[in-house]
Amino acid sequence: MLRRRPAPPRWRLIGQSIRGASHERSGAPNQDAYALYPPSGEGATVACAVADGHGGTKYFRSEIGARIAVDVALQMVEGILQTLPPDGLKSQHTKNQIAETLASSIVGGWQAAVEEHRKENLATQAEASIWAKETNQDLERRMAPQIAYGSTLLVTAVVRDEILFAQLGDGDILLVSDTGEAIPVFTAEADMLGGETTSLVSPDAIKRARVGFWNRPEVLPAMIMLSTDGYSNSFPDAPSFHQVASDIWEMTIEGNWDKVQATLPEWLTETTRKGSGDDITVALIARGDV
Repeated sequence: MLRRRPAPPRWRLIGQSIRGASHERSGAPNQDAYALYPPSGEGATVACAVADGHGGTKYFRSEIGARIAVDVALQMVEGILQTLPPDGLKSQHTKNQIAETLASSIVGGWQAAVEEHRKENLATQAEASIWAKETNQDLERRMAPQIAYGSTLLVTAVVRDEILFAQLGDGDILLVSDTGEAIPVFTAEADMLGGETTSLVSPDAIKRARVGFWNRPEVLPAMIMLSTDGYSNSFPDAPSFHQVASDIWEMTIEGNWDKVQATLPEWLTETTRKGSGDDITVALIARGDV
């Protein structure tokens, strides 16, 4: 169970992304991305975003789509953070406003940025052939330029003792308590439609995005872990995956935050080689008092 304790004044955050073992073998790029705010990696207010480009033939620009996704998401979140009232996220009115506008702001911003990139980087003949071959349904044909950039997105922002979460598509956001228990913020079922994950390129992306808040400052999580599905898919079941977050938390409470940051690339590389073979990206937010 989460234990009661005073709210911390500051938070720390780090991130890491590694190319999947299968991508190394095939020559595919790392199609994940992450972004952190602020660049210093600590503060009373912090935020991070993690994205997973779909890969596959018709998503041949998805690594660009993922990078655009995290940049746009943090741009939108920063705008929200800079205009919050004095009580931060505590007001229900503020939460309602964010819940109503965040998804549309991110999806709309992503679509605009993708279109700008497409116009500045017109499709080659080979890419145009892929669009024509792979996007053979009316809706997909109209959305073909965006489909090439398809990506999922995870976002978390912490304002002192209040937390904002947003998710579109697969991947995981886990809360780790003061006792090391890992708890998922959202369940996976809502992220799948017809066997495929929903994402920024889904026609109903705004409606399918999920936004939530943690507003129990007396029982704040000790750590939050965001990760693309290449991480969880490397384990046989959810408890085994959740244990990873608990193990990382143990290192942070032992004062080894720097060691966690230094060894993340090695851990993730070993995990993709022994597990899913997919790209793996992780962002960690930890309370400053752990």
